[in-house]
Amino acid sequence: MRTNPLDRLSLRVKIVVWNTLLLFAFCFGLGIFFYKTLQHNLYVTLDRELASAASQLAATVDVQNGQPSLPEEPDLLPSNTVITIYDRAGKTVLATTQPGWAAIFKSTPPPIQQQSRFQTLRSNDGTLWRILYKPITDSGHVIGILQVARSESEIASTLAQLLNLMLLTIPVALVLATTGGFFLANRALKPVDEITRTAARISTNDLAIRLHVLRNDEIGRLATTFNSMLDRLQAAFQRQKQFTADASHELRTPLATLIATADIALESPRSVQGYKQVISSMRNDAQRMSALVNDLLTLARVDAGQEQLTLEKLDFSLLVQDTADSLRSLAVQKGIALLCDITPSLFISGDQLYLTRLVINIIDNAIKYTPPGGTVRVTVATIAKRLCLTVSDSGPGIAPEHLPHLFDRFYCADTARARAQGGAGLGLAICKWIVEAHHGDIAVSSQPGHGTTFTIRLPLGY
Repeated sequence: MRTNPLDRLSLRVKIVVWNTLLLFAFCFGLGIFFYKTLQHNLYVTLDRELASAASQLAATVDVQNGQPSLPEEPDLLPSNTVITIYDRAGKTVLATTQPGWAAIFKSTPPPIQQQSRFQTLRSNDGTLWRILYKPITDSGHVIGILQVARSESEIASTLAQLLNLMLLTIPVALVLATTGGFFLANRALKPVDEITRTAARISTNDLAIRLHVLRNDEIGRLATTFNSMLDRLQAAFQRQKQFTADASHELRTPLATLIATADIALESPRSVQGYKQVISSMRNDAQRMSALVNDLLTLARVDAGQEQLTLEKLDFSLLVQDTADSLRSLAVQKGIALLCDITPSLFISGDQLYLTRLVINIIDNAIKYTPPGGTVRVTVATIAKRLCLTVSDSGPGIAPEHLPHLFDRFYCADTARARAQGGAGLGLAICKWIVEAHHGDIAVSSQPGHGTTFTIRLPLGY
């Protein structure tokens, strides 16, 4: 595969090369423009002077017997200017001479014509001559031709001086532009070199390194963006480390319990009932680990962006009512009143599986942490054109310092109680993701001794 030779150059060299090429193209084009403009203006001036001289001479021409003549040879002709008068037959009536003109003078005379015209001819010595042919008339009839010519040596000299000047100044300008380009490129790219060196020092063992932002230009914004990216990476890495440590801790306890239970069962023979109790305990620990692993897998898929929702039209009111009815027996076993106030036929677009899991987690938590004789109230209504699910309990409540962290992974406001209930602190984190994936929000309010209220708001419609 063919590559561009510039691809092998450094950025500063590319900048200087492109800058030099653009400057050369600009200077070259500007030089051509100036050269052509000056050339055109010089020829216009020369033609105007020839026309003026021809008009003055034509006014002094006498006509005798149908032949043009001058009373006397003109003596105030401009430098490098010659005149020739031909009669109608092409015979030379008058001619002034200049060096280099002889070859043109001896050439075939111009044809008789009604209009003036200009022509450029080259003599034997290479000199260019600008010639004006002007007809001489008498009573409306052409009786001869007046030829006025001037050497173009002055024009050639002026254009040559301009060309030499351009050939001298353009290379000097390119050298200065290249030198200045390297200087400016080094100054402009110095912060980029610093960013490169800083980035080379960053590793997973040291994500706290940040770039020094001293400018408010594109480089400064790049450094700020790079620092923001490092902040996100560091936060994500810390979450990953914490997630791994917490997951290991959560799995270690049931695994240790499972192994200890098995060791105790193997130490001495037991009755069938004793083995059943041991196996039942081991099964509970295995179920807890299975639930924890499922939650970990869900969060891992969420972090990887692999967890996708299957949206469909759902009667959210019916979903909440059915879920509450399925959990009612659990509330009855604890002596808790589960009260529902659900506005019927409120539809949303959502994933039935995940929304069911959301409602189960919220109501199940309320039942778990509500003491016997308490009340759990489930309300579904519309507030400010949004669907609102509220689950309130009459439990012990949550201390204010725990509320900001309640949806963090593996966070438990009451660790001992959570472990006794079989929780690992992942349920609310999953609930938060489910709500946000449905473009909603979840909030919690609580006062110690006065219960806790979870409020979930979701967009209506489908």
